[in-house]
Amino acid sequence: MSFLRWAGSKKQILDVLESCWHAATLNTPQEEKRYIEGFSGSAALFFHLRPPRAILIDINKELQHCLRRVKETPKGVALALQKWELSEAQYYRVRSLDKSILSPNERAAAFIYLNRNCFNGLYRTNKKGEFNVPYGGMRVGMMPQYKNLLDASKTLEKAKIQTGDFFHAITTQIQRNDFVYLDPPYAKRNASLDNQYGPDVFGTEDLERLNLLLNRINNVGAHFVVSYAHCDEIIPIAEQWSQFSVQVRRSIAANIKNRGSANEILFTNL
Repeated sequence: MSFLRWAGSKKQILDVLESCWHAATLNTPQEEKRYIEGFSGSAALFFHLRPPRAILIDINKELQHCLRRVKETPKGVALALQKWELSEAQYYRVRSLDKSILSPNERAAAFIYLNRNCFNGLYRTNKKGEFNVPYGGMRVGMMPQYKNLLDASKTLEKAKIQTGDFFHAITTQIQRNDFVYLDPPYAKRNASLDNQYGPDVFGTEDLERLNLLLNRINNVGAHFVVSYAHCDEIIPIAEQWSQFSVQVRRSIAANIKNRGSANEILFTNL
């Protein structure tokens, strides 16, 4: 299980995605199976599958730094995390810290602390690149303990954690029989959010690059699964492949009337 929370996490459909992984790798020797994720986020599917080899890609530098520190020094991150109590006042103190004066482990711990205690696991920054998501309340349960981070470290042991653009990272590394999971931030969703900046921004123009990437993955003999909001923007891409809809619980919408069940579309070349 992932030690992070993430807006739009795919924990609700892990069983469906796991079935896709098994179908894609059925005839691939265990040691040759490789999992690639282009928008790692909380990496919920990765931690669920525990693949023998993986590449986790995301443009979010703070997220990727956190994953690397947990991979390399889980005890150090856990000790840094224990310094901060769970309270609203402490949340805003941690949020205001200057990351440049923190140690690498403290910087990773601050990311975990804010992620676990912010509103709905949302990652958003202002024009200065500063994390500005408000406090989410005391409803997220226990913070990750050392044993949780140690378990995550062991799972990450054979994973390459890469910071960068999804298109370039995957097109330069994709190989035959790889399994690629893509869960981009929703272009339609982001267009409706106020003051949205930073690495979570994914515009409708990026859908064109996504479409090109899928064809390249298919052409090298690799497999992909994409999950996306069921919206007009994605239909022309999805209908080129096998597709099906799933119901998910939405909790991130700014307007409370828009929360509840929503359709997502999954499409694949399997």
